[in-house]
Amino acid sequence: MIGLRNVGYVLLAGITTVIAVGEQPAVAQEETLVLCETSGTALRVYEKDDQILMRAYNRRLSQVWMNGTEADIQVSANGIEYTNLSGELATRLSVDTKAGDCRIQIEDQTERGMLLSNETAAAVIGRVTYQGRIGLQPGVVVKAILVDLDSDLSIAEQTIVTTGQQVPIPFHLLYSPRDIDPDHRYGVRAEIFVEEEQRWSTVADYPVITQGAPAAVELVVEMAGVTPAPVDKPANGETLPDAIATAVKTALSQELADAALQVESYSCETWSDGCLGLGGPAELCLAALTEGWRVELLDPTTGESYFYRTNHDGTQVRREDKLL
Repeated sequence: MIGLRNVGYVLLAGITTVIAVGEQPAVAQEETLVLCETSGTALRVYEKDDQILMRAYNRRLSQVWMNGTEADIQVSANGIEYTNLSGELATRLSVDTKAGDCRIQIEDQTERGMLLSNETAAAVIGRVTYQGRIGLQPGVVVKAILVDLDSDLSIAEQTIVTTGQQVPIPFHLLYSPRDIDPDHRYGVRAEIFVEEEQRWSTVADYPVITQGAPAAVELVVEMAGVTPAPVDKPANGETLPDAIATAVKTALSQELADAALQVESYSCETWSDGCLGLGGPAELCLAALTEGWRVELLDPTTGESYFYRTNHDGTQVRREDKLL
């Protein structure tokens, strides 16, 4: 008989399994990410020692048939998918971040299930995305926060430092159900930081957990507004380089061939991205602050002004009212 002090307990969708661990009490370093239960299977995805693992329980046979199997995470069209990387049966857990439900596929059989939690661990899952085709450079920080909306207290937080992946970025917010008041409202917020500056954030809270709200959400963040510096004089006293003046005049002279263009005003600027803040809807722009210039050109013949943006050396030139 195994003494109680020599065992640990692992909870899988209501099933407690006793595991012998030797003479010392077990300390389970596991954090539940997802619990999904169908009529035939209970599947748990959890994190342990920086690995994402899967454990599966056959409810009809009352036995664990997959335990500690490494899983792969992929963002699907509707949410997040977890797939085992080894084992005899190909198994996939699909979580719909919009509908807030889950499906378990074992080989070619698929069952729809429900997301569960236990007394000590639960999770809100989802992904963070934004509109437009702006690329994220490595080192960008994505932060998701679970908040008690009635008290404005943070319940859980996850910080993800990107290594080259692009939106949508999946997240898991682990929390204890004991911290949840069923009478309170809860929501998820998200922020994206580039070089420690907040560049995107949610503009509204996304309800989760209580009062019929789902346990999975898709967060859409909005880019923070960028206010350009005044254009009547240089922002830091620098003189406009000849290369910049030549670049913008050359760009405009392609339209106004015979115009005697002159620089009316200019300013040093820091643009919001690699497209100088003027990227088109289908354009992929580097999400990095870009130093450059804003130049006003005047056509003395007509009295009309034209405003251009450039990067620091004039190799990028864009007109503000027309992408060149």
